[in-house]
Amino acid sequence: MKALALSLICLLGAGCGDSADAGHHGSSKGVIVRGTVRRADDGRPVEGAEITGPEGRHVRSGPGGKFALRGIPQGTSGEVRAEFEGGWSAAVQLRALEVDEMEIVLHLTQD
Repeated sequence: MKALALSLICLLGAGCGDSADAGHHGSSKGVIVRGTVRRADDGRPVEGAEITGPEGRHVRSGPGGKFALRGIPQGTSGEVRAEFEGGWSAAVQLRALEVDEMEIVLHLTQD
């Protein structure tokens, strides 16, 4: 079984600062789930991980492991998953999203 880890950094109605957007899928309205992908073993950020989220949203993590899933309808629940070459993966279950923006950290572990 894959080990899953999540650090919830902030739950905000406004922005979380100047986080880099690594791309987006969908409209700019709705909830934005921002995050960082890191290796669980040493904490290093992971650029190029494939991130999938609720409502078919998907992006790749950019510099510093940053990503942003945009346009997720409020009230949506589901999973945010990261996968990276070599069998690295992580997943987080989201409760019904009732905020404008949230930030998470996905800690990749290897199968």
